[in-house]
Amino acid sequence: MREAGVTTKMVVLGVFDYYNPQPLINHQEYEHSICFAGNLEKSSFLTKLKLKNSHAYLFGMDPADHYPENISYEGLYQAEELPKYLKGDFGLVWDGTSLTGDGGIYADYQLYNAPHKTSLYLSSGMPVIVWKKAAISKFILDNNVGIAVDSLEDIDEVLEKITNQEFLEMQVNAHQLAHKLRSGLMIKNAIQLAEDKIAKQ
Repeated sequence: MREAGVTTKMVVLGVFDYYNPQPLINHQEYEHSICFAGNLEKSSFLTKLKLKNSHAYLFGMDPADHYPENISYEGLYQAEELPKYLKGDFGLVWDGTSLTGDGGIYADYQLYNAPHKTSLYLSSGMPVIVWKKAAISKFILDNNVGIAVDSLEDIDEVLEKITNQEFLEMQVNAHQLAHKLRSGLMIKNAIQLAEDKIAKQ
């Protein structure tokens, strides 16, 4: 945002905290699967997704009439219940209509925001897949709680290259972060940082 011309004093939140009373998702084996939760009508890229060796589970309102092979619609749930039903190894954080991540106002928004969806997945103990150009990608990579990709066009190959050990390490990190998000630690840290900056003025 500094690069975009914002001059107001800021602190970085990272990701949003997320109240989530459901048990953490805990996979013993990596299954090459992804989960997407959200408004499916505005996520038309899902109808272009090609998965041969992986599977995608979709949750949300207004699903398409038909999805490609290995993509299944799992239903619509209330926000507080949704974490209980999530399936998949990775939670997909992706906006817009394109498999390449760019194009349109929703895609452009990823350059600046920290999607609430990210916190839904991470608070459930689920590592995430994000667009490499998204603002949130640095946080995800720095904390090793997921991967950042240029495009979903070759997501099958990307998932295939991840080893079971690499996935389990990301899952452990996601579990550790989940406890922080559930306790409100991100906003507490941001407030403390803001207070420290004010005190130094």
